[in-house]
Amino acid sequence: MFLTRTVRWGAFILCALALCIVVARGQALRAQTEEPALREEGYGPKPDTSAIVTLRFITEGDYPPFNYFDEGGQLIGFNADIARAVCRELDVTCEITVTTWDTMPAALKNGEADAAIASISINAKSLADLDFTDAYYDTPARFAVKLGAQIESVTPEGLYGKTVAVVEGTAHEAYLRDFFEGVEVKPYKTPQDARAALIAGEAEMLFADVVSLMFWVNGQASGSCCQLLPGGYNESRYFGQGVGIAVAKENQALKEILNYGIAKVRASPRYEEIFLRYFPSNFY
Repeated sequence: MFLTRTVRWGAFILCALALCIVVARGQALRAQTEEPALREEGYGPKPDTSAIVTLRFITEGDYPPFNYFDEGGQLIGFNADIARAVCRELDVTCEITVTTWDTMPAALKNGEADAAIASISINAKSLADLDFTDAYYDTPARFAVKLGAQIESVTPEGLYGKTVAVVEGTAHEAYLRDFFEGVEVKPYKTPQDARAALIAGEAEMLFADVVSLMFWVNGQASGSCCQLLPGGYNESRYFGQGVGIAVAKENQALKEILNYGIAKVRASPRYEEIFLRYFPSNFY
């Protein structure tokens, strides 16, 4: 009887070991198939947010369509909605307070707020005082032309000899001079002057940031004169590294948490839904 009992226990242990091996192999296989998918989406496992009850965002209240108050006094806009979407992905409460741009660095440094979402470009100047998440949008430069203009290709060769209006002293002027040497650059004092030059025919094209061009082309001020050409230019040396959520320099943990939330939002249909709520078309 003792021998029989021993044999049974031995068989049980062997079966248990075999089951463990199968389970381990299954887990390893799932990890191998899941990890590339996570990397492809741009985010990995959700970071630990147990220490966060409320994310305290600050923004500016008069910069439509990014952040502004509607007729009922509700803070809305692209930035505000992105902040709320990030909080939803992180499963934390979202608090958004309106302040002014010049007070934001001190508010983050002093711990009065956790993060600023206010269309602050990631560039050398802003990085001197703040740290930033990955970009949640960028504003490429684009060309606008009058309706019916014949443009073969939006390349330095295709635009050779064209006259292009641009605001003088801007990164857009510098970019044109460095990369479109064959065009005739016509600098103007203000965006309004540059737009008027295109309407009047003083210039064949206009080069500026996509946001201002998009709303001008689709607004009443343009008189339905013009259209945007496809494609966009976002060389970081000229136009920065996009727009990110600002945090205090020492707050690396929060930066990583927000990066996860941004990646989740951008990979979901929610991002396009928010985008098209405030902008008439894609930036590119």
